[in-house]
Amino acid sequence: MVKRGTRKANSLLRIGGILLLSAVGYCPELAAEDWSLETKLKAICIYNYTKFVDWPEEAFADKDAPIVIGILGNDPFGTSFDEALRGRLVNNRPLVIKRFTNAREAVGCHILYISNSEIPRLPDIIPILKGKSVLTVGESSTFLQSGGMIRIYLGDDSRVHFDINSDTAKESKLKISSQLLSLAKPQ
Repeated sequence: MVKRGTRKANSLLRIGGILLLSAVGYCPELAAEDWSLETKLKAICIYNYTKFVDWPEEAFADKDAPIVIGILGNDPFGTSFDEALRGRLVNNRPLVIKRFTNAREAVGCHILYISNSEIPRLPDIIPILKGKSVLTVGESSTFLQSGGMIRIYLGDDSRVHFDINSDTAKESKLKISSQLLSLAKPQ
């Protein structure tokens, strides 16, 4: 089932922004001039997904293993994202950001942001991740139809929106919180 975020989602993003800023304190790297508002909001969304998704136990090497946020392709966030999340915990797990050059390397991460630079390779990337407990996040208009789980994008109203393919997430043994799903409406 594909769901689309609405005005309630924008409220979540605003709240998420406040939560992120309060969680990391004022961080010059997070407020970096080179980050566009769109990039900041997308980073906040990705951070918040760590709070609204449950991974199966076998997705972690042990009880202290970090939640790994992966970036595949061109990285719009740079090291500012790493700095903003350094030392932060979600569900008593540290957050770690890793960059990958191919999907096979990314199989062990928990969230994988797939950059627009990888759109031509989506038909090769998604099957590698299918059935793995990796929450895939992308921006392409065909991302969900290609097997991705969450599409985040800037709408015509200059707000960040998101669509969710909850069926694909379930196939990967991921549980998306009803709170997040309730913010979305069927397309």
